Amino acid sequence: MKKSLVAVLVTLLCCALILPVGFAEEYGYDTNIIGDGTQELSLMTYQNWDSAAYYDSTDGLLIENVLEKITGVKINWECISSDDFDTVAQTRLAAGMNLADIMRVPTVTGSVTKYANEGLLLNLSDYINEETTPNILKRFENPYIEAISTAPDGNVYALPYAEIGTNDIMINWVDIRQDWLDRLGLSMPTTLEEYHNVLLAFKNEDANGNGDPNDEIPLGYQNNQMFGLYCLKGCFGMTYGTDMWSVDSEGKVHLDLVDPRMKDLYTMLHDWYDEGLLYTEADNSGYNDLLSQNRLGGQTLLALDNVMTNQGLAYDLDNNAKYVYIPLLDNAGYYNGTSVPEEAKQLDKRSNGYWGYFAVTTDCKDPELAVRWMDYVWGSQESEDLRYWGLEGVTYDVVNGEKVFRDSITKSEKGSISEMRALGGWPNFVGYENGDAFLAMFKGAYPEQAEAEFKHYLRDQVPVLMGTDEENEIYTTYYNDLETYIKESTIGFITGTKSLDDWDAYVTTCNDMGLQQILSVRQAWWDRYTQF
Repeated sequence: MKKSLVAVLVTLLCCALILPVGFAEEYGYDTNIIGDGTQELSLMTYQNWDSAAYYDSTDGLLIENVLEKITGVKINWECISSDDFDTVAQTRLAAGMNLADIMRVPTVTGSVTKYANEGLLLNLSDYINEETTPNILKRFENPYIEAISTAPDGNVYALPYAEIGTNDIMINWVDIRQDWLDRLGLSMPTTLEEYHNVLLAFKNEDANGNGDPNDEIPLGYQNNQMFGLYCLKGCFGMTYGTDMWSVDSEGKVHLDLVDPRMKDLYTMLHDWYDEGLLYTEADNSGYNDLLSQNRLGGQTLLALDNVMTNQGLAYDLDNNAKYVYIPLLDNAGYYNGTSVPEEAKQLDKRSNGYWGYFAVTTDCKDPELAVRWMDYVWGSQESEDLRYWGLEGVTYDVVNGEKVFRDSITKSEKGSISEMRALGGWPNFVGYENGDAFLAMFKGAYPEQAEAEFKHYLRDQVPVLMGTDEENEIYTTYYNDLETYIKESTIGFITGTKSLDDWDAYVTTCNDMGLQQILSVRQAWWDRYTQF
């Protein structure tokens, strides 16, 4: 068990002192396992999402400082806001000068292979081997990780910021005010028809109990705004949740949003919109105000970690506020929908399992050092535990052989993950997210219950792989405009600004805008993925 120096850490946290050389050793970690303490690497990435605690702050952050001592490599951070990062990084790469040793690759389709082909990113395969990078190879035993890390030419040019651990448990579904159901004497809906009746009751029966029966918004949105209502397509025989793509039993890729069954869904949602059951702001502007005013009955595509945040916003006005997920609704006989057998219900995982890539650039003077650093920080279990659990005696204790987060984390007013980020944990750079740590933050709370309830429904999204130059050119040419048209059409069908009588014309336009070409690329990605 690692030793605890709580008194020293309290002083460090309060005074923001630089960690002494022996600090990591005091916790039982070996030090200087990659470098000897004199080597440096530059790293260009997003700024930490906790604005009060930046990676590039003068004294650094606690957990990152410990990692620095373990690796024996000083990281010179260049942190840029996530809103500006792609523009700044693309400009830097276009110039081909002043590149960081390790940098996040802009999140543009085909960017990894593009910049690799231009000679700006090193081929990591030349440095990956059992002797110096055993942790990377261990991660590649997961075929999905290997698939998304491998370029079409078979080489590895970048490693993904992966969230497999959290993605395997992260629900992204539709929530509802359990306390509103209780106040109105309603049961949790299990069918689409029952859900419709609940939303009507929320609208008309003063569900929030403030004496005004007209101020409730039964259903709003989170991710993808009003467009995110497509997540209810599972009620019409497709998958529930976030993924717009599916693969049939013969291995053929489809875009669900042109499936004829979507017309039934949009017909229903248009009726709901006319009934006043949906939030009218398609861009979801002002939804935080609705939450804090105790007026919002639920949201579509709400991630599990945001459920508790929403509850907190509503809690100030109603200390009974409780948001929970609705079940995966059945749809027997409603709007000509198909009744979905329980064993066939599937809920898409939140994401494809990764958020961008990190590469070693050709400006790096010591690429072997950089790849070995990535091997430990990205690939090792020890690094994963440190970054997501923190330090024993500071962020967690070991109780009966299990890690248990301290109250300073689980009861933090700004939220558990934000509290960890303030210490340098839960990073948004090179990483491999830990699902066990996420659940432990909410031990005994609703997220733990939700994970147990929905985990057997979760399915992987149809993967996105690195494309060839030709595939990337097709995506660049067609996808953005096609996606914009589909989003605008979805909102138009729901709000009535676009007639559902034009459904066939909508599908034809999608094909004219390059849908079949995009499907050919997605099919190629799926076929390559199944070879891993």
